[in-house]
Order: sequence, then C-alpha cells, then structure tokens
Amino acid sequence: MSSHESPTTVLDWQQLRVEVVNRLAAASAKGKAHWQRLLDLVDQRLAADPSVQAPPVDGRQWWLTEVRIEGFRGIPDSFELTLDPGAGLTVVHAPNGTGKSTIADAVRAALWGAPAPQPRELWQPVDRAVGAARARVEVRLRCGRDELRCVWTDDPQPHAVAVLASHDNEHPVTVADPDWQAALSAFTPVFSYAETQDRLGTPEALVKHLDDLLALGPCFVQLSEDVASRAAAAKESVARLQALKGSARTAIATVDAQFTDGAAPPMAVIEFPNRFGSEGPDNWLSENKLDGDLTTTVFSVTTEGLAKVKRQAEQVRDALGQLDDSETRLDSRIDDRLNEHLTELHDALTGNPPGGPCPVCGHGVDWWLVLSDTARRLSEWSTARRQVDKSARGLQEVHREHVRPLLEAARSLAIDPDGLADTLTDPPPDHGRTATDRARLGDVVDRLLGSSFSVLAHEVQTRGDHDRRWRAARLAAVDPFAQAWRDDGPVAVTANDWTQASKNLTVLRKELRDSRGTRLGEEVAEVLHRLLADTPLQLAGLTFAAADTLQLVGDDGGERRLGMLSAGQRNALVLAPLLRARSGGPFAFLVVDDPVHAFDDMRIDLVSDELVRLSADRRVVVLTHDSRLNEALVAKRPDTDVRTLTRDGGSVTADARKAPWVSLLDDAQDLVALGAKADLPAGLGRLPVLVRGMCRHAVEGALRGLALRWAVLAQEDLHATVIALDKTKTTAKRFTHASRYELPDRPGAAPAARAVCESYLRLWNEATHDTGGSSAGGLADEVRAARKACKLLGAWGEP
Repeated sequence: MSSHESPTTVLDWQQLRVEVVNRLAAASAKGKAHWQRLLDLVDQRLAADPSVQAPPVDGRQWWLTEVRIEGFRGIPDSFELTLDPGAGLTVVHAPNGTGKSTIADAVRAALWGAPAPQPRELWQPVDRAVGAARARVEVRLRCGRDELRCVWTDDPQPHAVAVLASHDNEHPVTVADPDWQAALSAFTPVFSYAETQDRLGTPEALVKHLDDLLALGPCFVQLSEDVASRAAAAKESVARLQALKGSARTAIATVDAQFTDGAAPPMAVIEFPNRFGSEGPDNWLSENKLDGDLTTTVFSVTTEGLAKVKRQAEQVRDALGQLDDSETRLDSRIDDRLNEHLTELHDALTGNPPGGPCPVCGHGVDWWLVLSDTARRLSEWSTARRQVDKSARGLQEVHREHVRPLLEAARSLAIDPDGLADTLTDPPPDHGRTATDRARLGDVVDRLLGSSFSVLAHEVQTRGDHDRRWRAARLAAVDPFAQAWRDDGPVAVTANDWTQASKNLTVLRKELRDSRGTRLGEEVAEVLHRLLADTPLQLAGLTFAAADTLQLVGDDGGERRLGMLSAGQRNALVLAPLLRARSGGPFAFLVVDDPVHAFDDMRIDLVSDELVRLSADRRVVVLTHDSRLNEALVAKRPDTDVRTLTRDGGSVTADARKAPWVSLLDDAQDLVALGAKADLPAGLGRLPVLVRGMCRHAVEGALRGLALRWAVLAQEDLHATVIALDKTKTTAKRFTHASRYELPDRPGAAPAARAVCESYLRLWNEATHDTGGSSAGGLADEVRAARKACKLLGAWGEP
C-alpha cells in the first residue's frame, strides 16, 4: 500500500497528485512526458474553482441529529426523529408496516439527492404516499456548530436542496457533487438489506459495490474522462490529417500525370510524412520545393534579363573590335612600355613644337608631326583598352545575375545544346589586358550572341514556366493537407502521449485498487469469519472481475459459489463489507434497516456484537421488527436508546424520547416494588445488586450524556471526550472528571449531582462486582437519589 494514501479516506485530487508526482520522478526519460501530461491535468483540476460548492467532507465528522418526513412512501403525515449527535446505539423497534424502512429510505433520499431506485420494475416504490399533497424529507447533520440540511421533495418536480449553515451564515451546496457521492458510496451511512440485495443482482453490480467501498473517489473517473477527451481529440486530428494526406497523395498523382509531357524530366517524388511532428508543414513544403513565390518562373529568367545579356555581349564585342583596329594603326615597334613616355613628351612640347629633322636620329622628316600622329594613335588605343575592361566587367556582372542561373536551370532541365553549360559556367575575365583574356572574352561573346544560347534561353523559359505551373498545381493539391496540419498538428502530435498517459492511469488505478482491495478483503474476511463462526465458510480472496469477484471456500478447501449459500449466509456476506472496521469518512452515523434478515438466534447475537462494536465511535440507528435483536442490543449496551413506532391510520409517531437512564431507573423502581412483596420469585434474592447496578449505569450514562453535550458545544472531539471519561474506573472518579464539563444553561451540574448520591456511590460500584450486599433497605431512596442526580445532569435538548 502506498504510504501516501489511506484505504479509509476518499482519494482526492491532492492525494492523486502525490501519486502521479512520485511516478513521474521514477519514470524513464522517455516516459516522463506521459506522466507529465497526467500531472498537468491534475493541476488543472486543482486550480479550477467549482461552480457549485459541495458539502464539506474532508476532515469532517457529520452526526445525524434529525429526520423529518412528510407524505413520503409509508408515512403519509408528518414524522420527526431526533438523535443525539454523539456515539451510541439507537434502536427503532416496531412491527412490519409501521414505516421503519421509510425512515431509512428518507435518509437515503435526502443525502443522495434522490430515492433509491428499485431494479425490479414491478416493485418500483411510489414516493408520494397515498392522499399526501407532496412528498418531502429533510435530514439534518451536525459537525460542531455547522449544520447541514439536506432536503428531497417531489414538489413541484423531484429535486434536492441542501444548505450549509455555519457561523450564522447559510449558503446552498449540492449533494450531487462527485466527492460527496463518492463518500456516500465508500462510507455508506444507510444500509437496507432488501435494497442492497436487489441492487446486487448481477456480478457487475457486485463489482461496482465493492469498487465503491475502495473509496477511490471520482478523481480517476474525471481524470480518465479528461484523458479520453484529449486522446479522442488527438485521434480525430490524426484521422483527419491521414485522410487529407491520402487525398493530397491522390491529387499529386493527378497533377504529375497532367504535367508530365515526356520532354521535361519528372519532378522529385513528394515524400509524405508518416508522423505529424511539432515542426509543422513549412519544413516539409520547403523540402519538396513547394514554398516561396510560385507566381513567376522558378528560374527567374526574364526577357529583360536576356536582353541585358545580349546588350552587354555586344558592347564587349564592339569594344574588342575597336581595340583591334587601334592596334593595327600603331607602329609595331611601340608597345605599352613607350606609351607613357611618348605621351608625356608630346604633351610637354605641345604649344611650342620644334621643327626640323629628328634630334635623335637626324632623319629628315618632320619628327614633330610624326610624334603627334603617334600620340593620337596611342590615345585611341588606350581608350579602346579601357572600354574593353569596362564592358568585360559588365559582362561578368550579367553572367553572375542572369547567365549562371540560366545555365543551372538548363542543367536541372537537362537542356544543354552544344555543351554551353560547360563552356559558359565559369565567369568571363573582367578585363582584356592580354591576348588570352581577349580571346576568352571573344569566345564568351560569340556563344552568348550565338543561336544556341538563344535556343537554350527560350527552352529554359518555356520549361521554367511549365515547372512553375507544375509546382503551383502541386502546392494547390497539398494545401488543404498543409493547412490542416497547421491547425491540427499541435493536437495530433500528442496522440501517442495521451495513449501512453491513459495506460499509465490504468496502471496507477490498478495499483491503488489492488492495495486498497487487499485491505478491504482482509476486513471483510474478518467480519465474515465472526458472523459465520459456526459455518465452515471463508473468504479466500477478493478480486474486481465480474466473473470471479468473491472466492469462497469451505472447510474442505473446495469452492463455494454464491448460488450455494443459504439466505443467512448471503445476508452475512452482504453485511460484512458494511460492518468492517471503518475509520475515516465524513459520516459519524450509520442507519441500518433490517440487518438480521433470515438470521437465526446465534447469528443475531453475532450481528449485535458487530453493531455494538461500531457504536463505540458513531451513532448506529437500527431499524428492526425483530425483538431478539432489540433485546440483544439492549443487553450488550444498556444505554441503548430504544424508540417504538406506532401507527394510527396515516400517522406514524415515535415514543416521546426518554434518556436511557429513565428506562433503567423505571425498571429499578419496579424491581424495588417487586422486592417489597413477601413472596419473592426465585432468583430475585440478588435484587439489591441488580438495582444498585442499574443506578450506577443510569448515573454514568447521564454523565456520559453531559460529556457529549459539552463536547458538541465546545467543539471538542466527541470520541476523545467519551474515551477520557470511560478511562476512569469508578463512578466517584467519573464525577470528579466530569466537573470540568460546564454548560451555560446548567452550571455545576456534576458536583450538584454528586452531592445528591455521594453516600451511595461505593455500594453502586460494589454491585457491579456482585459485592454490594444483599440488604434491600433504603433501595427506594437510592433509586430516587439516582433519578435526581440524572435530572441534574440533564439530557440533550432539555432546557
């Protein structure tokens, strides 16, 4: 069993969170994501504010104080039953047909918010009594100064109302809240054998009944619903995406068939995703070249770009031609090394040219005229060279911007007439300084201005447009799928997480169910063993499978199926889960209707033992027609509060409530009167011991009632208060202990009562051990003193 949960408390969201956190911490790196999903849902539940407040159950102990019935089933008129809000035993004893079961049904209707349904339609009860104007039941519960009023009525339509009164404030609550309903199922405060037997008519119903007793609460159901909702949403998203993926695949096949003409190479096959990852469809579109602007050719080869290439190539061609012409007019002996010197000499002599023969060689020609002509030709040559460099740079630029992309497109389209892709891929030189450079420029120009390049450009443009339209058609074909991926992808990607989270939740529930089931099985087996002490029948195991829920064995070790049991054994089996030791839970009372159905005297004695045991820490209300059970309970617990129902036509009433000590002292007074006769019946020689024992029990019962009233008003723990009083061994010590119980309306009650009967306390205690003497003298005075002391101590509800 987990150290973080208890089999006797309804599992709530905080406890469930601890269980999930522990398993998250222990999970593998891969499994943590799935437990984190569950933890997130639990935290959402904890953070949510309930729209309607539920009756408080956590840490509370609600005592049943009042039942009001009007026109409900077997009670046509008004009826009230009041109870002490403290541990003890109340027996409502009456013949069949007086309305006992109606009381149990009324309590159940008020607490559950509806009367118990009858699975057998033929015997379905009518909730409104014959002749009644309406059916209405009200149950009042108390916890300290808080009072919870639960009402069910069929006026004007069947509905339930509940009000919590706390510190002079009242606000509505709802008994339909899952936590309240789970507490009712796990710690059932109302038991009817007939209703339970009818309800447990199928193996599935028995499994549910035992499952409810595990007190796992509504958390698992609600969390399972949350997980299922998210898993279903993720599954639906995956299904939509898979369907749209199939449609997109079909549409792509149609598009590809339409655009495949045999001339162009086929496009790469689109790889559709197997899983819809969190990265979304954009990466997928990019990988399949379906992103970007598909309104223009994908290769960006335009008519304007081609015209620019042609103009630049022509400029280079013209510049090369001018350079060639200028070089033919230069003296072959003049090279670039003399250019600068001759030009500087010409510029220096300009304006004052010398005449005559050449001063260097003495040649008779006019050397100035020759120098001037040479300088002019050198200037033309330099200009032509600069023009070649400039146009070469421009050609290199258009090659980068237009020619290279065109060649790359040609390669992808398998278009390469005359091997242009190989010869034009490298950029041309950006100058024409050497013959090699000019030759390379000339070759590039010839190819760019040639017909092959024009054919290639035309083909690329044509094919590029075809490719663009093809890709656009492909994009249109997959767009519904891509858009759905954007919308549903974040949900679809969680499908596996929620599947695993659901499995984890199932495992967690099984672990808690098994641990609590083991405890439940042990407790049920223990009670069943006590109830069937004379029967060789044992509970060997308890599972939660409808086909094999309870494993019963006989003394021979052989299997005993449910159909083999007698009526009494079946009743014991039904009672055992109810009568198991139960601590925790919000209900400090138990209403039991007809618990000894089909029981013999021995079994009734055993059941009475269990009921007395349960009454030690709660108010047990037994509704019975069986005098044997009534007598057994009173004998085992003398302070049992016995009520008798009487019916007069449609009116049902309970005897005026008497404190238990009243009945005890009335019986003691009758014994004293009987003892005054000369001819005492045989066996009454011990009459003084009996009377004094009754006086002691009466006074100590009144002290106990005083302690209970004080604990309720002081908001102290009732059970602890009574235990502390019971630990004192003598009546005198109990009076001393009870002196602390001061009530506003009855100050000094314990000391005053003690003063009245102080002289008799020793005799009364000795009578308990059968040593109180046999003298009957003064017994009447002792009874009167005991009665006066009890009256001074008072009773619940008395002024």
